[in-house]
Amino acid sequence: MHLDETLYRQICSKKELNVFRDYLGFLEAIGQSTPAEKELLGSFGHQFLINIENTAMAKTYKMPVLLAFYNDGDIKLAVDSDDLYRSFKAFYEKDSNRIDLLRNKATAGAMDWGKREYVSLARRNPI
Repeated sequence: MHLDETLYRQICSKKELNVFRDYLGFLEAIGQSTPAEKELLGSFGHQFLINIENTAMAKTYKMPVLLAFYNDGDIKLAVDSDDLYRSFKAFYEKDSNRIDLLRNKATAGAMDWGKREYVSLARRNPI
């Protein structure tokens, strides 16, 4: 599902309407949470998600960092440069994820980048 950018910005600009500040809590409030999501409510994992949801990060850089920790379901407590590289490269190979990079002159050539450039990009942003 894709959310119109204008609508997304309006939702995010109003703290009381911003469902992305605690998405699991929102799903529970509207009766749409799954049993697995209900199990997370109130847990350390839920608090971690709220922390991530409320951490200001530029562009889409948050997702490949989280995916590096997620590690295809084999969750890691720490990631290294190789993990960051693989995750950033795989994430930005998808056209729809690449939009933020293409808009910026400094990152417009990311499709030709190697490990050094992707890891540098990751480390210049909150990890």
